[in-house]
Amino acid sequence: MSYLTAGFNVSGELAPNPPYPGSDQNFSMRAGDDKRITVTIIDGATGGRKDISGSSARWSMARGSVSVLKTTATGGIVITNGPQGVLDIVLVPSDTAAMAPGVYRHELEVVDASGQSATVMAGDVHLRRALLP
Repeated sequence: MSYLTAGFNVSGELAPNPPYPGSDQNFSMRAGDDKRITVTIIDGATGGRKDISGSSARWSMARGSVSVLKTTATGGIVITNGPQGVLDIVLVPSDTAAMAPGVYRHELEVVDASGQSATVMAGDVHLRRALLP
């Protein structure tokens, strides 16, 4: 798979496409909240959106032995517009409710229909303590 990167939108916060793969794409959220992360996959060679039809993806958020894993196979990641390179990572309250506040790393890998993989997004998640039970 050619050099790929991703722009993303988390609850209205738009992050620019990074200048190179692996650039930090950070966001914050409260533990126990619903969160939808919309990601657009960009082909670094052309600057256009990458068709991800038929692709699979997996995303993880982790710190030490504590982690959350979302995949297209389990429905935690949904390709919402394959030809335009758009997918959603869907977090539900139970994914983060028991996690301690702090900084976690996250990473998204996409495997295209031919089996080539690329890490298209990585960064920090600042998990904040929920004030309300």
